[in-house]
Order: sequence, then C-alpha cells, then structure tokens
Amino acid sequence: MLQRGKVKGSGLVPVVASAVAVAVWGIGVLHVAGLLHGAPFDPLHLTLSDYVGLPGGYLVLGIAAGALALAATVLAVAAARAGASRVVVALLASWAVAMVVAGIFPTNPPGTPPDVVAAVHRYAGVWLFTVLPIAVVLLARSPAVAAAARRSLTLQSLAAGVASAGFLACHVIGTDPSGAPTFPLLGGVERLLYLSLLVLLLTTARALARSAAAPAVVVGGPAVPSGLPGAALTGAALTGSALTGSALTGPAAPAPLPVPPRTPLPHPTPAFTGSPS
Repeated sequence: MLQRGKVKGSGLVPVVASAVAVAVWGIGVLHVAGLLHGAPFDPLHLTLSDYVGLPGGYLVLGIAAGALALAATVLAVAAARAGASRVVVALLASWAVAMVVAGIFPTNPPGTPPDVVAAVHRYAGVWLFTVLPIAVVLLARSPAVAAAARRSLTLQSLAAGVASAGFLACHVIGTDPSGAPTFPLLGGVERLLYLSLLVLLLTTARALARSAAAPAVVVGGPAVPSGLPGAALTGAALTGSALTGSALTGPAAPAPLPVPPRTPLPHPTPAFTGSPS
C-alpha cells in the first residue's frame, strides 16, 4: 500500500519557540542587571533598548535580536512554502532584517543626546512594531493558513497592532529637547507590545504548522484474492487500467442466462431372474 505522508512542518513551532525563549532570557537578564545596577533603570520608564547602557547590555540585546530575526526568517520560509503571497513573505523577511539592524545599531544610552546610530535604531524599531501585525493579518486571510486558525490569528494580530499604535502614539505625545519621549509609562507600554509580538510569532508558527499537516492519502489498497466477491473493485484493479480503460466507457457485457440444475435420470432396477428350485 502506497501512502503519501504529511508535509514537513512539525519542526517549525520548536524552532520559533526556542528563538522566543532566547529573547525572553535576554529580557530577564537585562531586568535583573537593571535592578542590581540601581534606580536609573526603571522598567516602567525606560524601553528595552535603553538597557544597552548596562555592562554587557549590547551583547544581550544583540543575542535576543538575532534569535527573533531567525524566528521571522523561518516563518517567512514556511509561509512561502505554504503558498502565501510575495507581499507577506517580503514583510516577514523585512521584519527579520529590521531586527538585525536594530541589534547592530543601538540607541543612545539614557541621558545622552541621540546620534545617527540611534536614529537608525529608532527607524528600525518603528518598522518592527508596524510590519509584523500587518504581515500576520495578510497571512491569516490567505490560503496558507487553515480556516480554523484564521480567526485567532487575526484577533491576535489586531491586538498587537493596537499595542503598536499606542506605543508609537506615546512618542508623539511629547519629547524632551534631546528628542527622547517624555511619556511616563513608555517602558510599560513597550513591554506589553513586546509581549504581544512574541505571542504573535508563536501563534503564527503554530498556524502554519497546522496548515502544513496534510492528511495522508491512500493510493493503493490491499490485494484481495480473486476468488472472493468484489475482488475486482477492491484490490489492485483500483489503480490499474480496470477503472481507466474500456471497463468504464465500453458497453456492459450481458449477464449470463441462468442454467437450470441437471436432474439425474433414475436407473431401472433389474428384476430377479434366478432359476426355479
């Protein structure tokens, strides 16, 4: 029996989950280091990028950014294989590139004026916070995602989009002379947005993996002895020419007429012919 198995997609979720775990590890390390360093690193006021001023902060942020860039790259490849549009694949790939750029070009440390490098980091951050929800919404509306997962994926991408809009609005509300935002809870808003993006990455990976799991298709059936009734329709004849040749298109053979059973003729019993005594 020949069987076509499932499309490979079972490794997508573990890879993306591992990348997200590395990013969460980096966030945890930075927060512990910030608490040990002192009061200037307030998680409700400072963004995650501001932790670059900690000892080793640039390295930890770079590792986290690289892990998330890997996750987005894997999702872009999986979306392309699943039949997503080129726009979706390009947006996911650009998100990975922007994450690498944001990791290479750090923001200015708190209390210092921004420079060109910090400006590159900020523009890359705007792209990161904007593109991923849009890409996932478009992906959820494509045939690459199963219908059962579209609603959940759309709702989570919309939630991430609202958080992104709120974070970007905080930068518009007010800035200090150096150009830094003055919204008092900017760090808290960014962490909520960051969490929503991580969840969105995991949900997208799961949706693509479930959609890639195609059901097995049986091509042939087990052989059936020819003497059994129905053997011509259940065995190898299903895959041979019996269903594709003249058996389906030609005239049906007339059914044989029933033959009555043959009744044996009685044999006469010979009479007794013995001699008289």
